[in-house]
Amino acid sequence: MQRCQKFKSTFKNTLSYLAIMMKATTTLPSSTKYASIHAMRTLANMSANSDGRDTYATFLEVQMGKVTAACETAQRQGERMDMLEGQVTAMQERIAGLTQLVKLMQSYTDGQEQEGLKTRERMDRVEQRVGPDMEAMLRRIVPKVHF
Repeated sequence: MQRCQKFKSTFKNTLSYLAIMMKATTTLPSSTKYASIHAMRTLANMSANSDGRDTYATFLEVQMGKVTAACETAQRQGERMDMLEGQVTAMQERIAGLTQLVKLMQSYTDGQEQEGLKTRERMDRVEQRVGPDMEAMLRRIVPKVHF
């Protein structure tokens, strides 16, 4: 952006210089015959060259417009990059949060699995101790039950 400002001021200075030069050539002293003849020739040359100066000034204005447009485009792209950078940062934070959540869920599931295995082992031990007695008791009860 600073380069654009510098170019603009240089361009304005160049246009000011051209305007001063055009005015200076039109106000030549005409106190002598030679000076008046020279002034007439200079005015004739200036009118012939003024088309070139006008063309050059127009060229500079077009270039200034292009540079200004490029600077504005670069500024918009910079703003867009800043916006995208913010979105990427927000997404990274969300992904980090989700990763932590998945780890917590995995550790909870592992804990539940371990607890289930321990419960199964306890049930197996109880069944081994009570199993034979339970079968005998069930044989005694089942014949007495009538459906």
